[in-house]
Amino acid sequence: MVEAPYLIKKYSSRRLYDVAAARFLTLDDLYLLIRDGRRIQAIDAEGRDITRTVLLQVLAEREENGEPLLSTDTLHRLVQLYGSVMHSAFLRFMDEGLADLLAQQALIQGGLRKSLKRGGQAAAQVFAQQSAMFDASKQLVRGLLSFGDRSASPPALAEPVAATPPPARRPRGRPRKSG
Repeated sequence: MVEAPYLIKKYSSRRLYDVAAARFLTLDDLYLLIRDGRRIQAIDAEGRDITRTVLLQVLAEREENGEPLLSTDTLHRLVQLYGSVMHSAFLRFMDEGLADLLAQQALIQGGLRKSLKRGGQAAAQVFAQQSAMFDASKQLVRGLLSFGDRSASPPALAEPVAATPPPARRPRGRPRKSG
């Protein structure tokens, strides 16, 4: 059974109100609720759903005052994706990628707990496997975020690939006149 979202009301005074606990909240309070696994639903005084806006405010607050998750370059690339042909592909990738990453995190934590009970060598094996999977995920994200950025160097490949000469290219357009 899916747990009902935690209802938050945002008043015209811009204050956030926790309906269940009958108290006002800060963005940091919301961050702690979400970090602990609670889903929220935020509505304004007229009853309109403003959950996305409030979540973006929580992110902005964490980026500004906490340890940033998104670099300035990444934020520029995200803005560039709006209206591009990659917009829907990126959205799907992020939704699925974050879900997979969180599932992997849960598996890692559970696997490490079990292997620590069995001994250190098993824990090291689990950690090595999960590290390799995480590195591959990072390369995939880096590649997607640099899509279309001609100045970005291509992401490193996980496995070395034998060098093959590039196919011969024909010059484009008219030949340049010399002199």
